[in-house]
Amino acid sequence: MRTSNGNSELRPVIETEISLGGQVWTVEFTLTRRNAMGFRIHLGRRALRRRAVVDVSSSYRLGVPPPSDVEE
Repeated sequence: MRTSNGNSELRPVIETEISLGGQVWTVEFTLTRRNAMGFRIHLGRRALRRRAVVDVSSSYRLGVPPPSDVEE
């Protein structure tokens, strides 16, 4: 796997369920340390394929998420 800065990195892969807009499906995620990054998870094209359309001109189409209880 290539990191965002172009380095090679071996990452473990997990399979888990996600829920979005009342739909639930199984996706694969690669795990890496993302402490310094703005987003903890990147949901990629393959995870959304044939399930969702991404509208980059709009935010919170399913409503504003509740406050996170995860400390950063």
